[in-house]
Order: sequence, then structure tokens, then C-alpha cells
Amino acid sequence: MKEPSLRIDKEKLKEIAEHFKEFLTLFDLDAKIVYDKKYETLVVQVIRKDTGEIIKQIPPEELLKLSQRLQELVGILLQQKV
Repeated sequence: MKEPSLRIDKEKLKEIAEHFKEFLTLFDLDAKIVYDKKYETLVVQVIRKDTGEIIKQIPPEELLKLSQRLQELVGILLQQKV
């Protein structure tokens, strides 16, 4: 099943990201957007600059695991129906 495409103006997204990074510097934090190969999705990580510790991840690891498990269950259900 293919998910609907969401079109975002690249310039607007870049502007929002810059404002977000500026905000985070006030708290000695940084943000990274990474592609998680295991879950095949983009993940935003908020990181402490001084320690490199990931203090927040969006979506959280638990939600990524749940999503993967639900996809597996849907696959099993579809196989059983055929």
C-alpha cells in the first residue's frame, strides 16, 4: 500500500529548520534529521551539544517498533486471506 505524497515547499521547510535550530541553540541543543534504515523513515533527533546524548527522538523508538509490528501483522492477515 502506497502512502499519499506530501508536497512541501523546500524553501519554507529550510526556513523552519533554521528557526528551529536557532531556538535549540538557546538551550545548548542541536537537531539532526536522519534516515533510519531499519524502519525506513526519517527521524528527528534532539541532541545535547556538550555530551552528544540524544534527549528526544521524533517519532520515538517505541512508536517505530509498534508501527513495524503492525505492518507485519497486516502482512500476516493478508497472507491468510489469500
